[in-house]
Amino acid sequence: MQMQGFTAKDIQEATLLADKIWEDEYVNFDKKFAQTMAEYIIRCSFLNEELALKITDNGIMNACILASEKNDIGNYAEWLKAQYKHMNEKELARAKAMHAYFSNVSEKVHNAMNEDDLYLGLFVSNQAGCGKILMQEIINLAKAKNLKNMYLWTDTTCDFDYYEKHNYILVDTISNRHLQNDYADYITYIYRKSII
Repeated sequence: MQMQGFTAKDIQEATLLADKIWEDEYVNFDKKFAQTMAEYIIRCSFLNEELALKITDNGIMNACILASEKNDIGNYAEWLKAQYKHMNEKELARAKAMHAYFSNVSEKVHNAMNEDDLYLGLFVSNQAGCGKILMQEIINLAKAKNLKNMYLWTDTTCDFDYYEKHNYILVDTISNRHLQNDYADYITYIYRKSII
């Protein structure tokens, strides 16, 4: 296994990795749409190349971690809007709901952050052990930038209990109104952990 920096050239491969992991979320949708939404999520999180890493094995990506600082911005909203013309009515409604959800959660996380904090936007892996390696390296990079806390969010579709077991502090919970038709009790959790 080899750890390397994640660049814009890696977005497509990361999309395929994420799509395999999240495919159950889009079981009622066309495969192309599912991949478009996976790419959107990658683009939402890829805001700072200095805080983006991947692990490859024989040239194939097994994991990536994408973090950023509070004031990093991207063009993911514009990218998604450019994809709307390829979507049917059902897909368009889902894409707009997902964008509203990500925008709302991102705003809440950023409002909780200070200027010297790290935002962990995405971690995705298909191989055990990669997460620990990538997380430690992101923390090392954050410390080198004098960042103090790491913020992240997760939701009821993920293993959110993991964070409290690993000394993350619950900062806020959000009842999700954007995807309520899909999940009756869809809650988002925002966590913080000191990295100094």
